[in-house]
Amino acid sequence: MKIKEKIVLYISLILALSVNKVCSQDSTLKISGGICINKMVGFYFMNGVSGEISTSKILKGKVDLGLNITTSSLGSAFVSNAIPVHSAELYIQKVFRNGKHFRPLIVLNAGYAKAFYGSKIYDNLPQSSLLVSPEFGMRYAFNFPIVFNATLGYNVISGNGVSGAGFIYPVYIRFKALYAFGKK
Repeated sequence: MKIKEKIVLYISLILALSVNKVCSQDSTLKISGGICINKMVGFYFMNGVSGEISTSKILKGKVDLGLNITTSSLGSAFVSNAIPVHSAELYIQKVFRNGKHFRPLIVLNAGYAKAFYGSKIYDNLPQSSLLVSPEFGMRYAFNFPIVFNATLGYNVISGNGVSGAGFIYPVYIRFKALYAFGKK
C-alpha cells in the first residue's frame, strides 16, 4: 500500500471513529443513504452509493458529513471495455434555506480513485489519484424523507495520463437520490 493510500485510510478511520463518538445517543442524528450518479464531462459515468449524517453535535448542525463510493463498473464499464475505475470520497456539505423545497448547497470532497487497466502494458501509466473537488448545486427536498441533489463539480487534481491520472477529468456532474432514516 502506497503512502497516499495509507493516509486516506487513516484519515477515514479517524473521521469514522470521531463521528461515531460524537453521534452516539444523539436525538438530532439523521442518517441518509441512496444512489449516486457521476458523469465526468467528456468521459465516463461512475455510479454507486452515497451516505450522509447530520447532527447538532457537528458544527452545531450547520453541515453534513458524507461518503460517496462510485465505480465505472456500475456505469460506463458495465457492459463495455471501458477502464474500471473505483473511487471513495469523504465530503462535508452546507445546505442553505432549510425548510424550503429548493435548497442551494456547497460541497467539499476529498478522496481517492484507482483504475484497473487490465494489462501490464499500461503499468507505466498513473493508476491512482487523490481527489479534491468543490461542488455547487441544488437540493430538492420533498415532503417525505427523500431528497434529490444535482451538483456541478471541479476536480482540482486531474491529469492527461502522463502527468497525473488520465481517468480523472476536471468537470463533472453529480446526481443523488437519498432517503433519510432519521429526523433532524
